[in-house]
Amino acid sequence: MQSFLTYLTQWNKDTDRYGKMQYIYAILAVALLVVAGLVSLVFPNLGQSLVFLAGVSGLVFIANGVIWAMVKTFVVPTIQASKPTAPRKK
Repeated sequence: MQSFLTYLTQWNKDTDRYGKMQYIYAILAVALLVVAGLVSLVFPNLGQSLVFLAGVSGLVFIANGVIWAMVKTFVVPTIQASKPTAPRKK
């Protein structure tokens, strides 16, 4: 248990908030897919609804990744380039 907490603490330090959000979307999609498979053995209609939710979560994961990549490619460099620099002392 202690090694798991150590891993989570290190993961929290190493991963930025966008990366954490991507992990949550991926875990949510996979978990919903597994639960949908199990539920559909007993309640097929409910299982299909859960598969739909898993698909939506997967699409959100992909869309978030694309938007995140675009922001890091186009917006962040522009902001960093336009930062005012401190004047040099003569």
